[in-house]
Amino acid sequence: VAGTGPDDQASIVVGGEGSAVGSLNTSSGALGISGSGVWEVEVTVTEESTMPTLRIPFESGHTYTSPAASKARRRWNVSVVAADLAVYQALQSFYNSHNGMEIPFSFVVPILDRDEATETVVAWFSSDGLTVREVGPQVYNVTFTVDEELVA
Repeated sequence: VAGTGPDDQASIVVGGEGSAVGSLNTSSGALGISGSGVWEVEVTVTEESTMPTLRIPFESGHTYTSPAASKARRRWNVSVVAADLAVYQALQSFYNSHNGMEIPFSFVVPILDRDEATETVVAWFSSDGLTVREVGPQVYNVTFTVDEELVA
């Protein structure tokens, strides 16, 4: 989208930016995908947190390092175990409809916060595709990662 002033430039959409489209809920032993349904499946979610850093190397060999943001970015590693074909196809459709990492969505964090409540954040897929392993006839283990968007 181009502005109207002499110094305005067209904006460039960057993956993971923008408004959330749809939702993914992995809490309470069920998988909920907006527009697709809810399935009783085994879902395991682990959380890791990293503080983005800014590094500036100098010709002297020294490096300046500082936080690039005031808040740590959370990443969730999600594993859906023994999903049937319908669950696998729904996950793949949700991933494809978001162009993989491109379009953010609402993610219900299945790990309770300090107040013993769930939290919904704007997030996007950070894995380059779903990792799928067939463990039986039309039964799949599906894993993927989701990153929190720091600025919504």
